[in-house]
Amino acid sequence: MLKKMFFFSFIAVFFGLSITGCQKSTSTPRFSRGNSISKKSDGISGSEKEKPKIVESGYRIVDSYGSKTIEYAGTIENPNKDCGLRFPKVTIIAKNKDGSILSSNEHILDPIAPLDKISFADTGDCKEKTPASVEFKVDCKTFTSPNDKDIVPTNQIKISNISETSENGNEYSYTGEIENKSDSDLRNITLIILFKKDNKIVGGKASEIDDLEAGEKTTFDTLKEDVPKHDEYQISASSWLKD
Repeated sequence: MLKKMFFFSFIAVFFGLSITGCQKSTSTPRFSRGNSISKKSDGISGSEKEKPKIVESGYRIVDSYGSKTIEYAGTIENPNKDCGLRFPKVTIIAKNKDGSILSSNEHILDPIAPLDKISFADTGDCKEKTPASVEFKVDCKTFTSPNDKDIVPTNQIKISNISETSENGNEYSYTGEIENKSDSDLRNITLIILFKKDNKIVGGKASEIDDLEAGEKTTFDTLKEDVPKHDEYQISASSWLKD
């Protein structure tokens, strides 16, 4: 009888230790998640930062052989002085006369340095119809250090000596020089051309430029396309750093 009591006591203690051991093991992933949150809080908190702002925007409806699209463009500003913006997103919403949504197009932009501005241009769907209105919204959920090496201030990419030529007033080409004034090699350089009439954006075009090494300067010759009727054009560039 004593042997049985000893046996059952041993079993109880054994299972008690096993249960305790299991409880300890479940605390480990909780602690890991806690560490993850702690690491995240060491960065830049989105709730404490201002979202990007749309400085200016505009669009035109392009009708090509009965197929209609929206050609839109604009400029976005990072109002924060102590953080950069990664993956800012512009949403372009086309609406019918009754306010119903005709289409919604998203455009992810290059990173934006503190207190900097970058421009964008693209085309979007409007379901083969002419929208009554087009709205622009911008958002960003990823904030980063003001010293982030992957974010290139636009003043580090110099555009100069630009000119515009056209053939019969239809297809336009744009030439100029582009210089990498930073101390890092640049990749995926986006060239943006904004078209304005009466000081308002009426459309835009985007093209890619070859990689530029630190301090390198080269020429560009881009587009040769139909563009909006305009009395002013602006050319700017943005980029990521090379890997």
